[in-house]
Amino acid sequence: MWQYRTPGIPDELFERVEEVPITKEEVRVVQVSKGRLSAGNVVYDVGCGSGSVSVEASYQIGPTGKVFSIDIDPKAIELTKKNLSKFGILNVSVILGNAKEKISELPKLMQFLSEVLGEILLI
Repeated sequence: MWQYRTPGIPDELFERVEEVPITKEEVRVVQVSKGRLSAGNVVYDVGCGSGSVSVEASYQIGPTGKVFSIDIDPKAIELTKKNLSKFGILNVSVILGNAKEKISELPKLMQFLSEVLGEILLI
């Protein structure tokens, strides 16, 4: 669906629901660019909301990378899954639960990037 390797998928291409926030395109571009993602990276999208950051990150890390999308809201998890399916993304694991509890079950972190509207944790 998205034919480019650069971040910046327009917001209107994502499925949306009123109750679940989306990280705006301009913020996603900065997050993903500053994260300097490359093939094979592992990304944690904490508070994934609509899954827009997960989708953008997935395109950057390619099929050899892995994204873990975590949210405590079942509506966000459902919406993230819809957007992953819409964009044909296969390298993302969607996790329902409290990030503080779930992160301890995932691979150890080496680098941390925080933004106002969300967090991406990279190893």
